[in-house]
Amino acid sequence: MYMSAAKIMLINEFLARHKDEIDPYEYEFIKRNLTHINGENFMYFPFITREIFDKLGLMPHDANVYSRFADFVNELYDIKGMNILEVGGGVYPTLAERICTKAGKVTVYDPRLSKGEVDTDKLKLVRKDFKKNMSLRDYDLVLALMPCRGAEAVLDACVEQDKDFIVGLCEGGPHGDCFDFYEDEDEWIHSMITYSDTRIRRNGKGKVLTKHLDGCSYPYPIVYNSRK
Repeated sequence: MYMSAAKIMLINEFLARHKDEIDPYEYEFIKRNLTHINGENFMYFPFITREIFDKLGLMPHDANVYSRFADFVNELYDIKGMNILEVGGGVYPTLAERICTKAGKVTVYDPRLSKGEVDTDKLKLVRKDFKKNMSLRDYDLVLALMPCRGAEAVLDACVEQDKDFIVGLCEGGPHGDCFDFYEDEDEWIHSMITYSDTRIRRNGKGKVLTKHLDGCSYPYPIVYNSRK
């Protein structure tokens, strides 16, 4: 079912107010194709589209990948009091805002974070890229949802430093010159899973498992470690 004229107007007003925060290509693509969003085809739109819909309260819980991912985090861990790192939080840190309601504190790394988003006592925003050689010593858990090529840095760092992780993959990883040796996104995803799993098992630290979230226009696997 396609959106009502009232919802389209609401989104257009948001885009106009926040134009300086949105990549010009993404802005024009969303504006040009807004009437074609039906709540089930977000995967064909820039990631920020979901963030905008979430900010405006236009996605029901079951169809909202941020809500569903947060639910899964809470299924796996009692995050009360945890110090959590999120990599690739987006322009609007919608996942972190959900997680920090229960966690001790959430630190978000993303160079695109909106300047309109501010730190709180439970949310720290770092407008930088995450590097795989960064120390994870101060964090209890590392999260990443659709971080594109950042997934490789996150998985490398977590496996190397023996840190628990939950990473939602996407189609954005095998793009660019440095990823030309992957045949397609499926090969890249398989590589991320098997490489991490092999290293964790070899170190005697458990294994890697996957999870799919049905019904929220997110067909890619969530990769996470299990120490059992």
